[in-house]
Amino acid sequence: MNPRIKKIARNILFLLSVPVIISAFVFANVETKQDYCTDIEIHIENPSIGFVQKEDIFNNLQQQGIVQHVTKCAQLNLDQIEKELVKNKWILFADSYITANGHLHVKVKQKEPIVRILTNDSSDYSYYLDRYANPIEVSEKFHANVPVVTSPRLGYIRKDLQVKQDLVKLANFIAADTFWNRFITQANVNSKRELELIPAIGNQTILLGNVDHLEDKMNRILAFYQQGMHTVDWTKYNQFDVRFDKQVIARNTNIIAFEEKKLLPNEEKMVVKPLLTKAKKSTEDKKEKKKEKQQQANRVKKEQTAESLVSTTH
Repeated sequence: MNPRIKKIARNILFLLSVPVIISAFVFANVETKQDYCTDIEIHIENPSIGFVQKEDIFNNLQQQGIVQHVTKCAQLNLDQIEKELVKNKWILFADSYITANGHLHVKVKQKEPIVRILTNDSSDYSYYLDRYANPIEVSEKFHANVPVVTSPRLGYIRKDLQVKQDLVKLANFIAADTFWNRFITQANVNSKRELELIPAIGNQTILLGNVDHLEDKMNRILAFYQQGMHTVDWTKYNQFDVRFDKQVIARNTNIIAFEEKKLLPNEEKMVVKPLLTKAKKSTEDKKEKKKEKQQQANRVKKEQTAESLVSTTH
């Protein structure tokens, strides 16, 4: 073959091989990079809840042996990553995936507190409840701005679980209404597992009972404060009871005999009821005196009637 043609052929082959060689190097470099986790991206769905920060997630991943530019993508067990993350007592769920460029994406959602429970025993134990009435531990790093309830220690029997569910419903109701959010400063669970509200004004408690017909009960409270308080000296009472339909009952629990009054404007009847469990002898004495007075009044009335008849006949 002509030497000149051979030289041209070699040059052509060389020129054709250059792109192939370059592509091979680039491909090899890309493959090498994608073998390793080149970046870790953390996303917290509800960052306004401060139980968990991005640093906490990074620390968790490092404890699992995951370090960017060191850990190979093939070594990442996504299911295991998520299981380890949700062991955190403030994380509700976790999700993770790897992109084609070797980035590890981790997404978490924190547990959301709805109400805080302060146990009113010697332990001073405190915890939150989530929307499903499941307990959430308190954190030194974050204090949620949610309604506060003082309560006896609540367990997992049916009655206590119902109280927890009632507290969540009540807290959601209060938080959703601007007026009630400002007007109700605290709630209590009494020894009978009944709900009580502490208003921002006055020295009274509002006995709610449970959250059945909650909106109706709250409307009656509002009607009382807007209208009924003008019809009675409400400072005499330390409790307003809305457990019963279509009424608000004012009660002074500090005295033996208490007064009950239907305080809505169209119900003005006053009822006085003695507590049967206290001062039984005193009550009987009062009844006897009342009976004597009534008998005396009847005698006077008869005498006046007789005198009237006599004067008429004359």
